[in-house]
Amino acid sequence: MNSKSPIDLQAAVTTEFLALADLLDSLPDEKWDTQSLCAGWRVREVVAHLTMPVRYSPAQFGAELKDCGGDFTRLSNRVAGRDAALPAGDLSETCATRRCTAGLHPAEDPSALSTTS
Repeated sequence: MNSKSPIDLQAAVTTEFLALADLLDSLPDEKWDTQSLCAGWRVREVVAHLTMPVRYSPAQFGAELKDCGGDFTRLSNRVAGRDAALPAGDLSETCATRRCTAGLHPAEDPSALSTTS
């Protein structure tokens, strides 16, 4: 079994989120509305879903989950659908924030709102 230390795992996550941010920054506006491989989701819903953990505090997430009757699929569809309306630049920028790349939530570290660049 190949186990990584938490530091190695965070480095890998950081690399992937920064690469995704670079890819999304180069994506023409019309491509954000391209259907993804996830049924019913365009690129923008997928990105909204991937960045959900850093845009919602644990309390907000819990409230959303409770409102969805504890159904994570329902929560994912609701939040991705709603947050897909955010500007594409905001969604791609979220991938490069310290929150995504350091695994921090603003409730734990308010400075995590700044970007890594």
